[in-house]
Amino acid sequence: SVFTFGLVDLRAPSAPDYGGCGAAAPLWNAPMYHHASWNAENLGNLFGITLDARGNIYVAAHGLYGTYRPLHHRYGTLGGGATSLTAAGTVYRIDASTGAASVFAVIPGQQTMTINPSFTSGPGLGNIAYDPRNNQFFVSSLEDGKIYRLDASGAILNHFDPLAADNGASGMPPREERVWAVEISNDHLFYSIWNDGNAASPGVIRRISLSGSGDFVPSSDAPVLSVPPQSYVYNGGTPVTDITFSLDGQTLILGTRTMWKDTIAYNHTSATHMATLNGGTWTAIRTQSTGCNSLQGESYGGVAYGEEGGVQESLIWATSADTAVNYGPHGLFGVRTPDFPVTGQANNSFKVPYDPSFVNNGLDDRKGSGGDIEIMRKGACAKITVSQVDCPEDKDQPFTLDLDIQNLSGSDAHYLWLTPCPSSSLPSGAITAQPQPAGIITLPTPLASGDSISTSISLPGNVGGDTVCFQVTLLNKEGDECCTQKVCVDVPACDCAEIVRRKIDCELQADGTIKYTITLTIKNLSHLSSNPYGIAHVSLLPPTGFSPTVYTPSPNPIPPGGTGTVELAYYGTPGPICFNIGLHDESLVECCSPAPICLELPECPPGSDKPDTCALEARVPCSLESDTATIHFTVCNNSNTARTYSWFAADATGAGCSQSLASSDFTPSSGSLGPIPPGGCMTVPITIKCDGFEPGDCAGYQISATYRDEVAPLVCKGVVYRPKPGEAIVTALAKDGFVAELSPHNTTSLTLNLKNPDMERKRVEVFLRDAVGVLGFSSKEAKSPSPLFSQMVVLPPSKEQALVVEAHRLDDGAGALDFTDLEVWASPAESQRRGEASLIAPVRLSGERSDRNLSVEGIRLEQADTPRVAMTVSTVAGRQYKIEHCPTIGRQWSLSHATTSDAHIKPDGSFEGTGGNVTCYVDCDPDSPTMFFRFVESQ
Repeated sequence: SVFTFGLVDLRAPSAPDYGGCGAAAPLWNAPMYHHASWNAENLGNLFGITLDARGNIYVAAHGLYGTYRPLHHRYGTLGGGATSLTAAGTVYRIDASTGAASVFAVIPGQQTMTINPSFTSGPGLGNIAYDPRNNQFFVSSLEDGKIYRLDASGAILNHFDPLAADNGASGMPPREERVWAVEISNDHLFYSIWNDGNAASPGVIRRISLSGSGDFVPSSDAPVLSVPPQSYVYNGGTPVTDITFSLDGQTLILGTRTMWKDTIAYNHTSATHMATLNGGTWTAIRTQSTGCNSLQGESYGGVAYGEEGGVQESLIWATSADTAVNYGPHGLFGVRTPDFPVTGQANNSFKVPYDPSFVNNGLDDRKGSGGDIEIMRKGACAKITVSQVDCPEDKDQPFTLDLDIQNLSGSDAHYLWLTPCPSSSLPSGAITAQPQPAGIITLPTPLASGDSISTSISLPGNVGGDTVCFQVTLLNKEGDECCTQKVCVDVPACDCAEIVRRKIDCELQADGTIKYTITLTIKNLSHLSSNPYGIAHVSLLPPTGFSPTVYTPSPNPIPPGGTGTVELAYYGTPGPICFNIGLHDESLVECCSPAPICLELPECPPGSDKPDTCALEARVPCSLESDTATIHFTVCNNSNTARTYSWFAADATGAGCSQSLASSDFTPSSGSLGPIPPGGCMTVPITIKCDGFEPGDCAGYQISATYRDEVAPLVCKGVVYRPKPGEAIVTALAKDGFVAELSPHNTTSLTLNLKNPDMERKRVEVFLRDAVGVLGFSSKEAKSPSPLFSQMVVLPPSKEQALVVEAHRLDDGAGALDFTDLEVWASPAESQRRGEASLIAPVRLSGERSDRNLSVEGIRLEQADTPRVAMTVSTVAGRQYKIEHCPTIGRQWSLSHATTSDAHIKPDGSFEGTGGNVTCYVDCDPDSPTMFFRFVESQ
């Protein structure tokens, strides 16, 4: 068998094996393992490799290998067959315990093309990366130039198509659209664009931010590094095929791969590059001609950090041809980090042949062929993120940093200690400083392993514009070290300006072009410099698409320390743009430029101020009779044109559930909705299997829908669960996906079905509320609705009983919401607590929006005998009003007991409008840090 994948133990290199090139060069036959199934027939050709947090290995099918040796050009039988398009898109999972390979995911879109004279299929996949923070994967496809996002089960969540959209044609997109390398660092996805790799068309590294849920943020997509070109490039170019980062995120290593033709790989003239982050900018600082041949490097495109003597990141490994002499062996080429050359070949290296039988005067045919390399590294003992950097208010005052610290050490931390970094550990160009507070800080409560805290620290005011590194040490109860983590942050040079707000409006022009009006709110920070000046002129670089290219801000000038606005006119198409602005004084002598501005331009004209929305049952029980649950996924099109949405269902991690769902558990698992007319909604019922659930089990799921590949999908999530023994089961009949539909100030009847699964009589207390506080509930007999409704219900043994509740729409529609969630609890009467919701289902908020907005004329805090808040509201005669309060603007708004001399307060806390202003007084707690109030108007 010819193996296409293997394990090599690189943990303990021996110093005598570190040497130079030539026939006498030492070769290190490191311990190597191949499972019997890791052969060309079973797995086929592979390139990309990654590992998850548990040590499982993931390898990606790949077809672009050379033909100059009798290699086995095919895809794996396990994935579908030698020329199968399914196998061409397959990602395999190698079990960490058994080594058994299985199909993990299939990336769609592979189409037939001739790869080399003897091999016709899809081109396969580029590389794969694991995101430990969100427990997900990213895979690049060489066929369509897209990056696919996968969850931990292998289900495709969505994808991102950088630059121009794929045209759907068979074969690879143009080189300037091809994506190969992918890697995660500090909540960003870095990826490579192939290009040619020469000086006229160098490779490019781009970066896109990930949201809190791990999704793509398309508006953040931007280039960050131009790859140093090769002086000689074959016809297929020299793409970057692998990226690896240092643990502190300040250094990246790039592996390039020679392509003799677009579909045929080679070796010769491919290097390994090192780049560092300084002042927010990535700069290539070293280029190694990998291997021991003189033709500008022999890299096969895989790179990884390795250890020596137990010290991480001591070595930089690359897959390489001609590691010792100009005919071999092909294998792994490891250089000590300090020995990585500024340019040219490394003087010394470790050389691990793919074929241990190779000798330096042996046969050329035994040298093998190379792909990717991935090395498992010890994880960080803490995850520390700088979530915010605030500039000082005055010159020479300190910078304020917000740190988010997650303890991953395995021990409880009781203390925090901030110290400068040793100079030997600093990345190139970085400095260190003593953060404040200095000394040992006692944490308010012990920080358990896995838990997180947020804290604010400060750095000296003279470090603006520098990359500053410092150490954060967690100490246990006895003061012993739990762990120490280095943190590096690019401190802004706060002597220019800050863009504090951005607003985009668009207008369709008569000729079909789109004019975007981009309003920037600019704070002039030159008061923090040695030469303060007013901002009188704003110029655009590059000016392409902007007309004019020079603008006058308002006020003019924006004074030092002051804030002003500028309106830019851009003519273009929807999608991401990035540009620079130059800020100048009145004489055009003083000027500066803040960080580049990246925006996502919307479609135009918009149908409304609202985005499209989706809804489904957020929590629903399994039927005891059918072992299934039925949900209703609804999409509302809020644009001004008809749209058709593609949707698919998948398991959702992070729901705190013990079960997971496969694609086969959804019927249907994917489909389309539409065309949905402007302002309309459409619903599809989906059945979820839960036959393997034990009582109390649950599983999270999500449904994603998009009408265009380049647009981030709508994602709605929910939970399906098996009720616990004795738990009352609550369902509600859904019509067109909703349990009710309400327009402003109207009322409807809600029918809840309560089922007692026990053989004995049960008393339960049923609670209702809605998620956003626009509904009130009452019994048919009661006249005044309550935001939180409860009623005691007696359920006969093994019977269903209907509970009818009146639902009242309390708002006037000014919030422009499409849905709210009805939340229902059915708790045993004796428990006196609501526990977890039994049902969460959508209610549609429909009808014409009122043109009237409640006008609060004034609010003030009065210090009478008891502190109170005075609020004045403009009322309409005959309408009913009440005041509610909430400490967080969350879901649980409560009635405020108000007094007023302008109107009569009724027993239910409401009052009738007078047609004029009414001033109300509400007592407040002076020890409460925040409290929010709102007026609710009803007819």
